[in-house]
Amino acid sequence: MSSRKHIERIGAALAAGDIQAALDLCQSRLRSRPGDAAITVLQGQAFLAAENFTAAVGSFESVTGRSKAPTNAFLMHAYALIQMERPEDAFELVKSGLKAHPAHAELLQYAGLLADQLKQPADSETYFRKLIDIEPGRGDAQLGLGNALQQQGRDDEALEAYKAAAVADPENSSPLVNVANLLGKMGDQSSAQAAYRAVLQSFPERGDVQANLGASLVHSGDYGEAVAAFDAYLKAFPDDFDVSLSRARAYLK
Repeated sequence: MSSRKHIERIGAALAAGDIQAALDLCQSRLRSRPGDAAITVLQGQAFLAAENFTAAVGSFESVTGRSKAPTNAFLMHAYALIQMERPEDAFELVKSGLKAHPAHAELLQYAGLLADQLKQPADSETYFRKLIDIEPGRGDAQLGLGNALQQQGRDDEALEAYKAAAVADPENSSPLVNVANLLGKMGDQSSAQAAYRAVLQSFPERGDVQANLGASLVHSGDYGEAVAAFDAYLKAFPDDFDVSLSRARAYLK
């Protein structure tokens, strides 16, 4: 049977959720063709589906070490490493993938996120800027860039990146929340409060933002409004002790 037929059968087994059948087909093929990269990647994918991350890494390692490894092998290999709580190894792997595929958007996204997780904001900024150059309309890239810039203390630039993320992805509330949080951090409580209220108007499900609004109102001395905001938050999250304490302090003011 040709390699293409094997790939089709393995793909069908995975699509049907029959992981064991997919693994059996992979292993049968690899006994006769141990160097078949496409089958090895599918085997790794099957191990991922089975949540056997150690075995998945073992499969992908034999492919991602090659000079012409496909991008999906790097992405799935990195994902398996992340699931094993090995972000440093995942970051090194993704950087290797970018040497072979320097303009691949998802590899750049992974690199930016992993650099952020590893507290390397300058590297994170670099990767997200490269991603934005390739795909200017990606809100998630602008959001990641904003986070990287804020961690470097470049709040004005971060604010512009968050605003760009909100424009690029208007269905995502996170950029708008970040705008409001950053305005508060920068001391502009009036603008922060307006931004929080705009989030609540557009995304009423974001009741958690009421706690941030309450904290901002405390900073500006609007204690009565702060209590109302904390009350709205605690109605949805009654077990939050810290916000209950903030509400009590605002009430006593």
